[in-house]
Amino acid sequence: MKFLFLLSLFGGTFLMAVVSTPIPYSGKVSVDGINYHGEAHFAFSIQDGTGSVHWRNGESANSTILVKVQNGRYSVLLGGQGMKALSPQLFLNHSILFLHVRFDNGDGQGLRHLGPDQRIHSTPHSLVAEVAKSALSSETAKSAQVADTAKAVEAGAITSQMIQSSSITTAQLNEQILKYLKPEITHAPQAPGLVFDGQTVTLHSRAEGKYLNYQWYKNDQPIAGATGDRYVIEDINKTLHDGNYSLVVSNDFGSVTTQPTQLRVEGTPTS
Repeated sequence: MKFLFLLSLFGGTFLMAVVSTPIPYSGKVSVDGINYHGEAHFAFSIQDGTGSVHWRNGESANSTILVKVQNGRYSVLLGGQGMKALSPQLFLNHSILFLHVRFDNGDGQGLRHLGPDQRIHSTPHSLVAEVAKSALSSETAKSAQVADTAKAVEAGAITSQMIQSSSITTAQLNEQILKYLKPEITHAPQAPGLVFDGQTVTLHSRAEGKYLNYQWYKNDQPIAGATGDRYVIEDINKTLHDGNYSLVVSNDFGSVTTQPTQLRVEGTPTS
């Protein structure tokens, strides 16, 4: 059984208070070389190089969560979706960590290891660790500063607006990280070869990523209200609907545009 994985972090701002928030994780699973499709039970754990477990999704080693797999791909929130929370100190205390995944598709064989274990990407790992260190240092410094200031001013003179949280913005993330965060088109829209007035046409697309936004365009002009992964044109009309259609998929980290597909509309067919 083959297993590929991709570790990614999402969110426009990383704060000390949310270092332990769930981490989005996307993986791929195939059985005998065929991408698995359907629901399956997964067990996740994070281990060090000696095999010692420092986090698992449930209370026991065989605790699982039910995950929907589409064409071999699935996405979960490590530390979310009913899992045990991730410790804010996990990436600070351990420089080398591996993700251990087990999989049960209900074929009677039980949980099977999707191997080999994958080392958590160094760049996202370093980002989390450095953000945590920076935030902890900043929080300590701010606490000392507030304490010193409190001695010199009256109560209530310092408001919450005066104390800003340390953060990393998307502008500070490098391309190596952003390529995991931007949307990816997995199926581009394709118009039928020829349609006639009065028919219904559906253009659809698929994309991978988190917190995606969609906008359909006709001849490079946005179509009002066309903001889903599919665009349905009812009672099609040559004058109104003949043209080139494309879709822009975006999130906080970037956007991607599909190649235009030409929709050719003819008059009512004759016998």
